[in-house]
Amino acid sequence: MTRPEIESVLRSYLKTRFSAYRDDLDAGAPLDDIVDSLGLFDLVSHLEETFSMRIPGHEFTPVAFSTIDRIVEMVEIHSAG
Repeated sequence: MTRPEIESVLRSYLKTRFSAYRDDLDAGAPLDDIVDSLGLFDLVSHLEETFSMRIPGHEFTPVAFSTIDRIVEMVEIHSAG
């Protein structure tokens, strides 16, 4: 998948799962007011399933999932295709 496709899939998930998500959210804007700690576990599970990937435990940090850009980078690094 291309970076824009990954971002589109991610934004679609955020929109359906988190009521505080806004379509006009900049990809570099912090997600801490949108994704809470429990939501982060759901997000990781969704990413791993959707993109056929595993996120190593040592990379499971709040910073790694702090923005759409960072999440897309994580997917690009770890996805199987």
